[in-house]
Amino acid sequence: MINTKINCSIERVCRVLIIEDNRIDNMVLQQILDCKNIATTICDDGVEAWNLINTISVPDLVFLELLIPGIKGFQLLEHIRSKKAWNKVPIIVISKLGDLDSVKNSIKLGVTAYIHKPYNAVRLRSEIDNFLNI
Repeated sequence: MINTKINCSIERVCRVLIIEDNRIDNMVLQQILDCKNIATTICDDGVEAWNLINTISVPDLVFLELLIPGIKGFQLLEHIRSKKAWNKVPIIVISKLGDLDSVKNSIKLGVTAYIHKPYNAVRLRSEIDNFLNI
């Protein structure tokens, strides 16, 4: 697993990419990140995410739901890790998939953390703080 920490400060705004099709989960994530003054980009399908990965500046952290419409999460993981500039970006999977094979496959593809839904908001905040070094 990749354990890269990013230093966020007043001088440097952190950016997080959220790849999630559930509007409520998007709102919860965005509220948590907004409270920490973290800029977010949200996409709700795999095709949009694929295109964003090819065009936006590299974020400091990615949240990914594996069960997303269009291009699936595992394909997106491979795509992210194939890009040199994105290779060390921490990726936190937040997914309904909780089976051992999905977790193992995600780790094999380079996720930094795996959180099964429904998730605990305290743990989620802790992961954000940890990876963004807040």
